[in-house]
Amino acid sequence: MANANDWATDLENTVTALVKAKTLTQLKKTYPKIVITNEGENSGQAVFPTVYIHLLPAVEQGQTLDGQTINALLATFQVDVTTNTSKSDCRKVMAVITDAFKTMRFQGNAMPELSISNKVHKSTARFRRLIGANDRLM
Repeated sequence: MANANDWATDLENTVTALVKAKTLTQLKKTYPKIVITNEGENSGQAVFPTVYIHLLPAVEQGQTLDGQTINALLATFQVDVTTNTSKSDCRKVMAVITDAFKTMRFQGNAMPELSISNKVHKSTARFRRLIGANDRLM
């Protein structure tokens, strides 16, 4: 039997899978080697562009007196887009990713763009919303 709190434990994987499903076909038309992942490290060669989606520490909301289940989480996802081409490519990829998060009713907050070197560019955004145990993210 599944644990009542499994949805919270799997939230990062669930959101990453949804974003990937909503965007990968569209992004692969322009960026055939693009990778969307929630894995922080990769032992292989770097692939560009890369979209790294990770859940920042979430805050439990709506606790009941018995405190046995997680009823809701205030979840913030950070998305880092890294390219080896241009800041413009970072922005284009991030725009598609932002649209996917907006369809799931997240509020977006862009962060400053960064050129790590002359060849590597990075764009970061955070997306936040309250997610209930029975919410259907689509």
